Amino acid sequence: MFSLSNKIIRNVNITVFSLFLLILTLFFSNYFENPFILPNLALIAIIYFSLYFNLFNGLIASYLFFYVYGCFTAMNPYTYAMVGVIIFTFAFYLWKRFLSDNIIYEILITFISSAIYYFLIFVISFIYFKYKYNLIYYILFYLLPVSVVTSMVSPIVFYFFRKIDYFRYKRSQIGLKI
Repeated sequence: MFSLSNKIIRNVNITVFSLFLLILTLFFSNYFENPFILPNLALIAIIYFSLYFNLFNGLIASYLFFYVYGCFTAMNPYTYAMVGVIIFTFAFYLWKRFLSDNIIYEILITFISSAIYYFLIFVISFIYFKYKYNLIYYILFYLLPVSVVTSMVSPIVFYFFRKIDYFRYKRSQIGLKI
């Protein structure tokens, strides 16, 4: 269906859009003292990778993606890379279990993956930094709201990812050179 050049251009477009989401996530989470809970767009990109990439390419992409993400945080970048790979693998097998591609599954899988992601970050920061957190407070006032917001925004982000693939597919069908 796709030639090698179309696949390369598709992957470059997806990578550029994913890096844009990563920059937005870092920009809004680090540079604004914001009272609102913002979605983790980088996490949505990893969940998209798990839906449309194969296992090997997705593991490499999620490792590199979250390593870069971790470079801009207080924790060790390898920690974020490890958590990104775990979340990718978990979401990959969830997508394979629910072979349907609709908004309800996108929201559900993003919510579960986001909750696991923030729980793993909590556990690692508890062990690594020896912070004294209240787990119930963290779950009720951070983990659940961020997971809900991230899962509600995920269909919009998935829509833009699909648009990248759709335009690529349509142009390859009618024979336009790009």
